[in-house]
Amino acid sequence: MSPTSGATNGSGIAAVTSWTLGTTPGTNTLTASATGLTGSPVTFTATATAGAAAKLAITTEPSSSAQSGAPFAQQPVVQLQDANGNPVSQSGVTVTAVVASGPGGTLANASATTTGSGAASFSGLTLSGTVGSYTLRFEDTNLTPATSSAIALSAGAATTIAENGGNGQSATVGTAVATPPSVLVRDGAGNPVADVTVTFTVTSGGGTVSPTSGATNGSGIAAVTSWTLGTTPGTNTLTATASGLTGSPVTFTATATAGAAAQLAITTEPSSSASSGVALAQQPVLQLQDANGNPVSQSGVTVTAVV
Repeated sequence: MSPTSGATNGSGIAAVTSWTLGTTPGTNTLTASATGLTGSPVTFTATATAGAAAKLAITTEPSSSAQSGAPFAQQPVVQLQDANGNPVSQSGVTVTAVVASGPGGTLANASATTTGSGAASFSGLTLSGTVGSYTLRFEDTNLTPATSSAIALSAGAATTIAENGGNGQSATVGTAVATPPSVLVRDGAGNPVADVTVTFTVTSGGGTVSPTSGATNGSGIAAVTSWTLGTTPGTNTLTATASGLTGSPVTFTATATAGAAAQLAITTEPSSSASSGVALAQQPVLQLQDANGNPVSQSGVTVTAVV
């Protein structure tokens, strides 16, 4: 108020130059006092109302942690305020959420409209992206924006499974491949997903796999300890299956090759009858074989027949 005192003029009137109301909406009072006069003090009242909308304020923060691709458990609420931080009751203002900081993400259901109270309540707001720390900014073209507290984004639900390593190898029959097959499980944003059960099954060629199932680790990888090929040369296959995931089953192939020569096998028997001193009518043929009875292709081995 200005001035705080003054004399009456020739008409008996004393007046202030200005009375500026406070920054909070509600009743303001002013008194005019003159000592010894009946009616003193005189009380004046005025009502302060909120100013025009000037900025946005977050009255309910989004959840401080969330899964990629899943709606925030706690949806944000944003309030229109005047320049002094008083709520402004105004409907029809569209507030948009954007990613203010973070390693890389996108938002869905990212707008809300104020009701008569000036509050914009979001519904289904969802952040998808790379795992990490994010903040969101809430804005309107003509208003000062508001920025959220930090949000820790973790991997979402698993959506895909793919080969990670160990495909297309070869090994001797009855032995394990050098690189155990492994798969990688990711969510819709490409983040590795832990604790997804993967089942490993030998589907052709014989042999064994260990273990037959396991959960993905923190890097989204599930791997067998060993895949031992069957005892017959040729193609072996192994599948990795995770229920409901795109890319399941993942198929691994490996080629089993014969082992080192370990034994001889008669493939053509000598004649069952013969004359002394006369060459056998049916001459014998022998084949090199590995320990599993598979033919071994190797030249230069001398085979001697004895009685």
